[in-house]
Amino acid sequence: ILDVMALVGIHASPDDVVVTTGSQHALELVTKLFVDPGDVILAEGPSYVTALTVFRSFQADVVHSPMDAGGLVPEALRETIARVKAEGRRIKLLYTIPSFHNPMGVTQDWARRQEILEIARSNDILVLEDDPYGLLYFDQPPAHAMRSVESEGVIYLGTFSKTISPGMRVGWALAPHAIREKLVLANEAAVLSP
Repeated sequence: ILDVMALVGIHASPDDVVVTTGSQHALELVTKLFVDPGDVILAEGPSYVTALTVFRSFQADVVHSPMDAGGLVPEALRETIARVKAEGRRIKLLYTIPSFHNPMGVTQDWARRQEILEIARSNDILVLEDDPYGLLYFDQPPAHAMRSVESEGVIYLGTFSKTISPGMRVGWALAPHAIREKLVLANEAAVLSP
C-alpha cells in the first residue's frame, strides 16, 4: 500500500494507514466518525452516487459545488462555502475525486488541486480525497495526490478494486494520527480482523 501511494507522491508511515474492506468501507467509517445529522458535506456536482448514498445514510446534507472540464471550480467552491456559512450551517468535509473523476472522468491539474487545498485550509474544512482511479494513467506518470502536500487536512482513500482486481475488496484510509486512531476503533467495531 505504501508503494502504491508513493506513485502519487505520498510518503507515509504504515502506522497511519487503516486497511478496510474496500475504499467504500473507509468512506463509511469516515462519515460515521465525522458527520452528525444535518452537517454539510461539500461534493463536486455531479459526484459518485454511492458516496452520496453513504453520506445521506448518516443524514448529511450534501451540497454540490460546480465542476468544469478541469474539475472542481475553485471560485465556485469559495462561493458555495460562503453561502453555506452565511446560512449558519456546519461544513464537515469536502469530498473530492481529483483524478479521473466519477462520473465526469476529468482530472484536476496540480495548480487547481493546490488552490482547492488552500480554500479548504483557510475555511478549516477537512478534505476527503477519494483516489480509486489515480493510477489509471497510460502515457504519463500519475498526478500527485492532494495528500502528498497536505498531511493534516486530508484523509486519503485508496483501493485495489479499480486497478488490480475488482473482486479484491482491499481499501485503505491514510489519515492524520489522531483521526487514524478513531478510524482503527471504528473499523475494529465493524470487522474483527480486516
